[in-house]
Amino acid sequence: MDKNIEGFEELKSQVEMLKNKLSKEEIINERLMRKTMSTRVNDVERYLYKVCAMGIVAMTLVAFDFLVLFPLSIWFVIATEVLLLGCLVFVYFNKKLVSSDNIMSGNLIEERRRLVRFKKREIRYFFISVPLLIGWGTWLTLEILGSAAEKDEMYAFLIGAGIGGAVGFIVGTRMFRKMLSNVNDVISQIEELTEQP
Repeated sequence: MDKNIEGFEELKSQVEMLKNKLSKEEIINERLMRKTMSTRVNDVERYLYKVCAMGIVAMTLVAFDFLVLFPLSIWFVIATEVLLLGCLVFVYFNKKLVSSDNIMSGNLIEERRRLVRFKKREIRYFFISVPLLIGWGTWLTLEILGSAAEKDEMYAFLIGAGIGGAVGFIVGTRMFRKMLSNVNDVISQIEELTEQP
């Protein structure tokens, strides 16, 4: 009987050690996943900072290029500056939903909600901005064609703007898709980590 009790106590002790070990592994696993998610969210934050920096540079260049170097109508320049400012304001407010620090220490379920909201806003913004860009490009073309510049200069500018716009759109779309892919990965990882066994 004593041997059975000793064997039972030893088995109980081993089960307790196994539970502790599994618990520690779960904690380490969660930390590693949070670190991975934090890195991906940090990439999203860097993308948003780049967009803001490009927006500020674009606002400066538009004012200089279209008022000094290649003068266009003041209404076109004002509309362009307002569009760029609107983009910067949107990025600033949407950026508040994303934080790599919150991923490391915050409530993952709440962070998932924020990321989903961020993603929806970004997709909506993309589908609104494409028609606006097409309209802006059309207006730019009309402004250039109506300017007093020489024909060779006009066509060179339009060809350069067209090529630059196409390259910019392709690069921007790739960056946007990569950013959304990172957000989707983090959302999936949070769902995997927080789902009930």
